[in-house]
Amino acid sequence: MSTTAKTHGMDGELVKPDWPSLTLNELRALFEQFPAFDGRLEIMTESPRPLSAAGVVRTTRGDVFVKRHHRSVRDRVGLREEHAFMEHLVKAGASVPRVLPAASGETAIEIGEWTYEVHEIPSGIDLYEDAISWTPFRYAAHAFSAGQALARLHLAAEGYDAPLRKPQPLVASFTIFAAQDAPSAPEHYLDQRPTLSAHPAVRSCCRQALELLQPFHARLRPLLPALPALWTHNDLHCSNLQWSDASEHAHATAIFDFGLEDTPVRTMGMYDSSTHESSPFHPRRSRSVGTAPHNGSEPSSVLSSNPAASRHFLLRYKLRNSFRLSELAASLRMMSSARAFQKVRYLHMPQEHSSSA
Repeated sequence: MSTTAKTHGMDGELVKPDWPSLTLNELRALFEQFPAFDGRLEIMTESPRPLSAAGVVRTTRGDVFVKRHHRSVRDRVGLREEHAFMEHLVKAGASVPRVLPAASGETAIEIGEWTYEVHEIPSGIDLYEDAISWTPFRYAAHAFSAGQALARLHLAAEGYDAPLRKPQPLVASFTIFAAQDAPSAPEHYLDQRPTLSAHPAVRSCCRQALELLQPFHARLRPLLPALPALWTHNDLHCSNLQWSDASEHAHATAIFDFGLEDTPVRTMGMYDSSTHESSPFHPRRSRSVGTAPHNGSEPSSVLSSNPAASRHFLLRYKLRNSFRLSELAASLRMMSSARAFQKVRYLHMPQEHSSSA
């Protein structure tokens, strides 16, 4: 394994990671709490994801996936929220990796300033390992299979009842747009997050975004009362799936990385299935997965590959997990909002990013 760790930067380039890489010394200390894995350890891969340090570790009992978070990002309580939902999904037959408990039964291990979790390796291959989050699927068949995987996940999630996750970084939710009074919802959101609330630019961005998206929320609002709440993944893109093989007709075999999971007042299932329409269209990101070239001046040249994938994704979701009419209508309206949001992001992208193809 290379000792020069690289991680995905915000502009699509590989950069030096913010967090130190996993080391054998710290892994030995961690695995002292997992006596079943006593023996030689070897770090096989390092994940390029930027928000934690993670990788596949070879043990005498097989490979496992170890993820380390700074406690300011994920403490024990925050990880337990994720693990409880994953445990429910496993028991319901969903294809998600098990989180392995230490000898104490604890799955979120705090050592010093870090919080660790150890996962089994799910079946399949990490086909999109090097793809930056939310880049498009390479083939329509992959999107079709991902829609089926998400439908199965939502079916397995039914009946899971837990409080909203505590305010913490890196949790996705639909609480603002799911509110009947969306303009006032950000105030409650920010009040729970003092660091964000104290930042004038954040409040300014919230106001601008709500002004631009208000017409789309007005179309969605009448449908909100009919939509049920549902715990779900919130981050289901191509690189959070394991795949059967590397072919055009590969199918998704497992879903992982539940760090953004949550449930709002309502609509989370629709939110999860609609966020595929908001795949990033940064030129470098799009090129990295073999989509159409981008001339740096008009987002539609890159977005042109997404609607078909979105249709395949939603079609398979609908076939596997029948939409109510209100759910389908809401999903289509949320897709319109996602497209608008991405165009806003493109227009506010720094010029050097939007002109380098």
